[in-house]
Formats: sequence, structure tokens, C-alpha cells
Amino acid sequence: MKKVFWYFSLMLFVVTLSLTTVYADGEIDTSFVIGTGFTDPNNSFAGAQAVLVQSDGKILVGGDFTEYNGVPVGKVVRLNANGSIDNTFVTGTGFGGTDVQDIKQQSDGKLVFVGAFNSYNGETVNYIIRLNPDGTRDTSFIIGTGFTGGNSTTLAIQPDGKIIIGGYFNSYNGTPANRIVRLNTDGSIDTSFVTGTGFDSSGSTIGVGKIILELDGKILVSGYFEEYNSTPANGIIRLNADGSIDSTFAGGFNGDVLNIELQSDGKIIAVGRFTQYNGTPANRFVRLNVDETIDTSFNVGTSFDGNGAFGVLLSSIAIQEDGKIIIGGTFETYNGTPAGKIIRLNTDGSVDSTFLTGTGFNDYLIYRITPYTDDKIIAVGIFDSYNDTPSKSITRIITSTPEPEPEKPRTRVIGGGGSSRTVVTVPVVPTVTPSTDDSACKIGDKFSVTTGAPCSVSVTVPSISNSFTTSLRQGMTDPEVKLLQMYLNTHGALVAATGAGSPGKETNFFGPATKAAVVKFQLLNNIVPASGFFGPLTRAFVNK
Repeated sequence: MKKVFWYFSLMLFVVTLSLTTVYADGEIDTSFVIGTGFTDPNNSFAGAQAVLVQSDGKILVGGDFTEYNGVPVGKVVRLNANGSIDNTFVTGTGFGGTDVQDIKQQSDGKLVFVGAFNSYNGETVNYIIRLNPDGTRDTSFIIGTGFTGGNSTTLAIQPDGKIIIGGYFNSYNGTPANRIVRLNTDGSIDTSFVTGTGFDSSGSTIGVGKIILELDGKILVSGYFEEYNSTPANGIIRLNADGSIDSTFAGGFNGDVLNIELQSDGKIIAVGRFTQYNGTPANRFVRLNVDETIDTSFNVGTSFDGNGAFGVLLSSIAIQEDGKIIIGGTFETYNGTPAGKIIRLNTDGSVDSTFLTGTGFNDYLIYRITPYTDDKIIAVGIFDSYNDTPSKSITRIITSTPEPEPEKPRTRVIGGGGSSRTVVTVPVVPTVTPSTDDSACKIGDKFSVTTGAPCSVSVTVPSISNSFTTSLRQGMTDPEVKLLQMYLNTHGALVAATGAGSPGKETNFFGPATKAAVVKFQLLNNIVPASGFFGPLTRAFVNK
């Protein structure tokens, strides 16, 4: 019997899925491969202390280590986004001395380092240096004898390029400068920044631990001090742009303030060895209102505790774009909740139970936590593992599940094989409000359920003003993107010189050029992280 094969016409839908690893908040980012991490064969306590995420996603790390993943590196290395060494950053023998403690990037890409080092690639440099983006020394930055009397610990770069440095020093290039100084862009002292006798204390340790620039140009300083220019100043002070005391700031702690951060609403988070603020109990951790009073809406309960080798230290603060706060240090509990040297808090001070750190960090200390992108952080310090996973002195942690990429055009293959097959591309139309005259469409529909045609739409475009309400990121299409491009084009961060995104040709699409412009704007205005994400921190800056 003759067999007859019948072929039926079939409708086939070809769907391409992007298969990516899905993480939970608090998990290690396994795409960041560090091998044996940061080590020093002669120092079991060596670790990473400073970290800077550059605008291109590369990561600069400094500390007192001598190797990274078995490769000799002299207390500094630049990593690619995947954790491998960036060999285009050539440091030679690197830093000599003790360690690198802070790194900042200028808007032109040059890099400023401070710490307890005395040489770089064989050249004498006392506690400060500026490097070109390729790792060579910037010889236009003339420091002379550098700092003496003690090392530098922290710095902040103003929008005009001037650099404020704090530390334990008492002079710079032979000129008295007691724990704080501001330098011009060429390395000379800015004599318009008058600090008088600088910082002092009755204690054995006198120094500046953190400097933060406020949006109005004023300068917040914290550290180990009791006086500034012979005026009482206990652990924290606000200076005017000329170095004089801002007399409207009237706060003080009864112990050292190791770190401070400024929220987008102007509130100040402070951590340290203190137990009181202005006479009110404050156990190592407090949030201050804009008027410097304690923010009683921020409830820390019994705060932090532990029995580590270094005691209970809170050394690092990172504020996410959504306002949540990540704290790192040597602690073991927070308000009675186990916390292995790292914890994320909600904006009211309660524990964010969605940030799952497991056993946390196993060893001594978290020096620094810094945002990597809007959904990841990098933590560095002296530790061997995170949540029982080997991770020597550095790890990258997921802080939120990334939003899916924008929907791409879908390809439909209709019919069987041969000439009967038809391939059509169906455009993806953004979900917007349909006009009321289209009876076949409901609010939110992309296509008519009866005809399949795109729904007619009406979009209300907000007026051009500095009142952004939406968080914007690469891949999005939104009317506020056009307003953002217009703003960037007129505020020193050109999206494009010609074509789409250029002045007069702004679009609603947030592409790579817009992200690059946002990064440039963030760098110009010292907005951290300079990730290209237009979130609450950057919106607050622009709207203000």
C-alpha cells in the first residue's frame, strides 16, 4: 500500500529568551572572579582598604597587599568588571610604605591617591600622588615634600577641581597644615581656604577620617578631634567654603566619628566609637536631621554589638539609590539580630530582611563598601570568606535583582516549510494611555484585541523644568528621558554633538550615549556612584 504523508500548515512562534543567572539580594556576584584575592605572604592581616569604581566600570583597589590572585601588585591594582587584572593600568613597582587609604577620580579621568605610602614606582611621594588614567605619574601635580608629621587618610574633589585632604599630618610641602588642607589643581596650597590652627584634641590620636562636600559648597568633616581652630568641635564639624566654621552647625559626639555619609534629603548618617551625641545616648550609630538634631524616626534599638578582635567598630556606610543603608564593620549583631559584619537597613532603621547575607564575613573588618552599579556593591577589608564562600579581602554582592531588559521586536514565523513560510517582524509599542476614541483598546493595551493593530495613544509630556520624578536607566523609553537629555546638553554633559540626542534633537530613548552623559554629569558633581543610573540621588541633585 502506498503511504501518503500529509503535511499540515503550522503556525510557529519563535521566542528568544535571554538566559541569565538570577541572584537573591545579598548573594555573591559569581561573575566577579577574584581567584585567591588580595594577599601578602609576609602579612596575614593584609587586605584591601580603598576602592573606586570608575565611570567605565573598572575597579581601582588600594591597600597594604602585595599580590592579587598570585600576581605581584604594589598595594594598588585596577580590575576589569569580571575581576581580572586590567593590564592597561601600569603601576610598575607600585606603592612603597604602608598602604593606600583613599582614591578619587577627577572629571578628566586622572586619579588622586592618599594614604601611608612614601614612594610610587621608585619615586619619592609622601602620602599623596596624582596618576594619569594609564597609571603613570602626573608630573603636572607638584607636591614637593608632600605631607609630614603623619599620613593622609581621606580626600574630596570639588566641582572646580580643587582637592581637600584630611589625615594626621601637620604640614604640606613645608607649610603648616594641621590635619586638613585644600590644594589647587596643580598641587599648590589654596591659600583662600583658611583653617587657622586646624584640628586638635587632648587625646593621643588627632586626625580627620572623612570629608564630604555638600550641595551648597559647605564641607562636612568627621574624625578624631575636639577642636578646630581653637573652637570646640567634637568629632564632627561643618566648614564654609573658605575654611571658616559654619556656626549654624551645633552638633558634637563624645567619641571618635569614623565615617559619615550624606543622604539625598540632607540628613547625616554617622558611625564611630561614640556613645552620645549632644548629651543624648547614641550607641555608635545615629542619623541627624538637617538641623543637626537626632532623627528620632530612625530607630536603631540597641544598635550594634559584638566580640571581635578589633572590638565593635562601624567603619563603612553605603547609601543605595532607594535610600536603604548598608553598614560594614566588625559587629556581630544589630538590635539583637545576627549580622556578620554587614547589614542592610530600611530607611526607618529596621533590618531589611530581604538582604540575605547568611553568615556574612568571617574575619576581622570591612573597611569600605561602595556601590558598583544600582544593583551591586563592592566590599573590601580583612576577611577570607563571605557566607562561607572563599573571598579574600574583596567581594561583589547583589543588592537588587536587575530589571529585565526592554522588550525587543518579536519575530513570528508563520506557515510550514518552503515558499509557504512568511516571516514578519512585529514592533513592540510602549504601553501608554490610549485615546478614548479607540473603543477596541483598554488602558495599558499595546494592540487592539479585535484587529491586532497598534492602539492609538495620547501622551502628556511634562513641562521643561527641573522636577524629575522617574528613575531612568539604559534601555528605557520615557518622556522624561528627553527632558533629561535637554538638561544634560545644557549642563556640561553633552549627550551627542550631532544626530539623535544632540541639542534640538533629544529623544525619549535612554541609550548608551545618554548613560555616558549621566556618568559625566555625576563625575562633574561628585555624585556617587557615577554609574549612569538616573536615580533618587541624582534626581535630588538636579531637582534642587
